[in-house]
Amino acid sequence: MKPAAIFNLFIVAILAGAIILVAANREWLNVAALENFLGAVGPWGILIFFIIYVLATILFAPGTVLALAGGVLFGPYLGTAVNLLAATTGATLAFLIARYLAADWISGWIERKAGRWLTKIFKGIEDEGWRFVVFVRLVPLFPFNVLNYALGLTRLNLFHYIAASFVCMLPGAAAYTCLGYAGREAVAGGEGYIQKGLLGLGLVVMVVFLPRLIKRLRPATGRDDEASGQTVTSKTEKPLKPIRPKRIKAARQDTLPGRYDLWVKILSLAAFAYVVFAFANARMLHWVVGADGAPPIWLSTWTEYLVIAAFGTWRITAETNPYTRKRLIFLTASVVVFWWMFPYFLQLPELYIGDLPRTPVFPQFHTPGTVTFFAILALVFLFGRRVVCGWNCPCVGIRETVGFPFREKTLRSETAWYMRHTKWFFFALYVAAAIFIFAPLIKADWPAAATLPLFMSFFMGLVAVTYFGSFFLMPLTGNRFYCRYMCPYGATFGLLNRAGFYQIRMATDKCIDCGKCEHACDMGIPVWRQGLAHGKVTGIEDCMGCARCVLSCPTDALEIQDVRNKFLPGLTMNASHLMKRNPS
Repeated sequence: MKPAAIFNLFIVAILAGAIILVAANREWLNVAALENFLGAVGPWGILIFFIIYVLATILFAPGTVLALAGGVLFGPYLGTAVNLLAATTGATLAFLIARYLAADWISGWIERKAGRWLTKIFKGIEDEGWRFVVFVRLVPLFPFNVLNYALGLTRLNLFHYIAASFVCMLPGAAAYTCLGYAGREAVAGGEGYIQKGLLGLGLVVMVVFLPRLIKRLRPATGRDDEASGQTVTSKTEKPLKPIRPKRIKAARQDTLPGRYDLWVKILSLAAFAYVVFAFANARMLHWVVGADGAPPIWLSTWTEYLVIAAFGTWRITAETNPYTRKRLIFLTASVVVFWWMFPYFLQLPELYIGDLPRTPVFPQFHTPGTVTFFAILALVFLFGRRVVCGWNCPCVGIRETVGFPFREKTLRSETAWYMRHTKWFFFALYVAAAIFIFAPLIKADWPAAATLPLFMSFFMGLVAVTYFGSFFLMPLTGNRFYCRYMCPYGATFGLLNRAGFYQIRMATDKCIDCGKCEHACDMGIPVWRQGLAHGKVTGIEDCMGCARCVLSCPTDALEIQDVRNKFLPGLTMNASHLMKRNPS
């Protein structure tokens, strides 16, 4: 036997012994014991808990206990972050252990002795890649610890495995963390509800995914046309012309993405880190506070708006497109005045209906039941999602100003476009929150009303983790990753984009196939291809209304339409109209 094989067997024996030892002493691992132990180690508690969680994941210890303990020890926000990072790290290490100890042997055995069906199963899993990881992570029927090792035996891409695991383990991590935070006395009743909810989500994913996997396992054949009896093949699409981003100085920014100096990107990441630390200081850490116990404005939840104001000034002065400059002026001003000064200095209570945990302070666009919530839904229906996401949103504001240097990293593959559907999970949670708020209007003694604070804590914790965590994904995914895949509010406005009057239409006879409109879109919408095929953008629910696709068109082939076109048939909102120039 080769020395490498002997070493592998030795590692497997140690690992098996450790797993048996943990299994024989599972009663030692409970929330109370962890709370007592980590409470005695002081500030090292987070690091030690992280290491325990990682080792427990590798050694098949129950992750539910650790997730609950994370909520008890660190609260809903920090606890969710620690739990999710530890679970992802442990799952990744288990994946790598399996890959480097047994994957070659398993793949060789499959090629030599396994039947065609098993070979097709492995091939189908590997072809599906991240989609299969999403499937098994969201379906609670598959044991978490076993999956980590089993997936390591395949040829799945490591990055796809880590990214899909991180995103799809987030709902469960946040749910159990918030349950632990709510109190151990709630575990007996609350855990069952969470398991049933995750199971329901998993069944939906199963229904969507299984036909794809089965199709992968079948041999590829042509589709017979019933009318002609001829085999039908798909039409070959025109390839998108590549446009290499040009190197751009920080003092000049244009409609198409550009490449910026390293110091600009580092400055942007430092600003993101500053905003995250300020939020953590205000909500969790309380390291810097005044005599009244409140954090200073420069290290509080308001810090984000200060950063938007500073970087917004830079973006406005550097922007070369007159329409985009006007939009940035309005966006920055609305964030500073509407989102910061109004609630910070005036604190005007807002009228609302439903059962909210506390009286909302104007403006509350994103809170179901408020006057501004209903007003903004009506405006989006009439004029499109751009009234919020393009012109008046701090979530977009920080990505348009601080995150601008990372536009060139926008994911534009077919897989990236397919993944946009992940946002509907977050939308479903938002709908559930609205049901909790509005249900008491129909039935005053609604039995689930008492769980509203717990659910809202879970929902807002999930939004906070994904919102702030996505800041640091921008160097890899572009500046709109959160907007594309995880924003529950954007998904809501996107549905109204689809249902309402807003459209982007293309005059195909004017198109010169330059592809600039597609490269300009930070949401990764295949604008040019959809326009050629349908005469309009069909993925309009993902359009945020920045109008860069329209502005980048040199022949005025693209135009925006909304409710005004119903009353003004001659209105043509193309690039010439938006930039007030003579038509080309």
